[in-house]
Amino acid sequence: MKFPGPWGDSVASNITPTGIAHYSDAQLKTIITTGVRPDGSRLKPPMGVPYYAHMSAADQTALVAYLRTLPRK
Repeated sequence: MKFPGPWGDSVASNITPTGIAHYSDAQLKTIITTGVRPDGSRLKPPMGVPYYAHMSAADQTALVAYLRTLPRK
């Protein structure tokens, strides 16, 4: 899915276990809370990084665990 905006076009990533399998849990937590991928590229809006930036460690762990349970696509 494409999200056009003043930031350019954002394309929704596959966040099912298939799409995130190559990331460790720690990497996913960093991506979600900072908006920066391991390669240094940044997530674009509408990803709500500011809303996730202050999540507790327990909530981060729960979110990543949830993402890993989604049906594979």
